[in-house]
Amino acid sequence: MVVNVAHILPQEFLADSFSLIAKHINTSIERFSTIKVNTEFYAEFIKHDDTTEMKSFNTKTCAIDATICLEEWYEDQVSTPILKKNGGIPGT
Repeated sequence: MVVNVAHILPQEFLADSFSLIAKHINTSIERFSTIKVNTEFYAEFIKHDDTTEMKSFNTKTCAIDATICLEEWYEDQVSTPILKKNGGIPGT
């Protein structure tokens, strides 16, 4: 689990959390050789009228082993899908 206490923008949190997530995945791969991973992103969003709303975004479950490039997996399967669902990628 990775918890955010400092980031305001989802894209900053997702970028900074990669190293912690990769560490957890690598530790699990060393122990089990292949694992299934999915992510869930919870966030509190402030609306234009200053009220807040909790939202969650899930990703697809993926099988990961030592041959997977974690940077590519994270970008393709975690960061980009969450930001698209959130509306955080301009032009998508």
